Amino acid sequence: MPRLRTATASLNSTICIGRTVIGVHKPGYFDERELRSGLSGAAVSVGPDTEPVTLNLVPQGVIYGHIQTASGEPIEGIRLKLMSQRIVQGRKQWQESGGASTNEDGDFRIASLVPGTYYLAVEPSEGVNEPGNRGYTAAFYPGVADLASATPIEISAGQQVDADLSLRPSPMFKVSGTLTGFTAGGGLNLDFVDQLGNRFSLLKTFDFRTGQFVAEVPAGSYRLQYTEWTPDGRQAQAEMPLDVRSDVSGVSLSPPQTLPVPVLVRTETTKPENMLSSARASTGLLSIRLRRADDMFNQFENWSNTQGSPPSLQISNLMPGEYSVEIQTGSPWYVQSAHCGTTDLLVDALTVTAGAQPPPIEITLRDDSASLTAHVGRVQAQTSGRVLLLLIPEHGSSQIRSFNVAGGDEISMADLPPGNYSVLAFDDANQLEYSNPEVLDQYLSRAVHVTLQPAGQQQVTIDLINLSH
Repeated sequence: MPRLRTATASLNSTICIGRTVIGVHKPGYFDERELRSGLSGAAVSVGPDTEPVTLNLVPQGVIYGHIQTASGEPIEGIRLKLMSQRIVQGRKQWQESGGASTNEDGDFRIASLVPGTYYLAVEPSEGVNEPGNRGYTAAFYPGVADLASATPIEISAGQQVDADLSLRPSPMFKVSGTLTGFTAGGGLNLDFVDQLGNRFSLLKTFDFRTGQFVAEVPAGSYRLQYTEWTPDGRQAQAEMPLDVRSDVSGVSLSPPQTLPVPVLVRTETTKPENMLSSARASTGLLSIRLRRADDMFNQFENWSNTQGSPPSLQISNLMPGEYSVEIQTGSPWYVQSAHCGTTDLLVDALTVTAGAQPPPIEITLRDDSASLTAHVGRVQAQTSGRVLLLLIPEHGSSQIRSFNVAGGDEISMADLPPGNYSVLAFDDANQLEYSNPEVLDQYLSRAVHVTLQPAGQQQVTIDLINLSH
């Protein structure tokens, strides 16, 4: 198995004295620092006594294989997707990490892989060389029907893994039904979305006068999703689960009749220069992002938007489900409260029920925000110099604030809501799933506690928690 390679750079007097970054690149390799912390190269203080710098290179991994039928015939044109979980802003997310299609010999190769755990998926498709109306349903290595039963593929530095698969063709089943309530003259999509988020428009016929459609899909579990764009620029969506194991008829789908959810913004000012008109407060001070809890691949997000005359803030096209709510504001404002009916959006998720119109979202902003300066110990001893600082409110852990800073042992934070916080600092932003309370609870005993007063300034000193060793 290939081992970690090292490159040593000796600095000489032709480099100007000061601080610089030294990096190394080689085809087929990754910079170890970039993999661990997102930083490429090493920060170095250049001077007469500078020691040699060692940069580690990690060889890239490869997954290759052969796809064939049960009788041993190679299958051409099969699309494969490589999935992995990554921590992004403290949240585990499934991501596509590579893909390929089989050639005429049924072979595929996916290269440039960092060390980690991967899942290999076969996308559903119509049969390329199959006689009759047959195709291939979704499958996962080593040949199972769902992600929960799949075998993970572990890739270490430079490892090459053979992942062969044998597939059985499946009949293509007819799905027929009617779209109702769509607007003539607009644009629309009708897609089958599988469990990996792949979208397929497998329509055979569609009658724009009656809304009747016929599609053919391989067996599998899908969401049938209908999206319409009306001539006046509005968008409407509807979806329904669909388990296809035989021909399905009588499907009826129509866009929900829910109206956009208005966002009402109120400001409380302590400084005359921050007084704003109600229209400016409602449209120019914040943005809202809603994420569906059942969205494995972070595909479905709703953002606040401005509509109408006079302009007003609203959230459109909310499908039934449970949503986390993120509110971003501009200086000097902070969110004092946010409610949707009886739901406190700073603490709880927003639940949207089919057929029910959510009440307006009401947000109060204030301008007497606090500031905090954190002095982080032992930063210079770390190899990456990258600090992840978490500011965890006493109530509403969903509103954790994160600050990701490269280098330095002092972090300044402004526009903070007053209140009680726990403060933690870590040396690696890529390893910590801090949105998970069970993960965060392991470190809270090492936190520094601070109370921020309205318009106040505070300083704290905190030790760095080392995750990379």
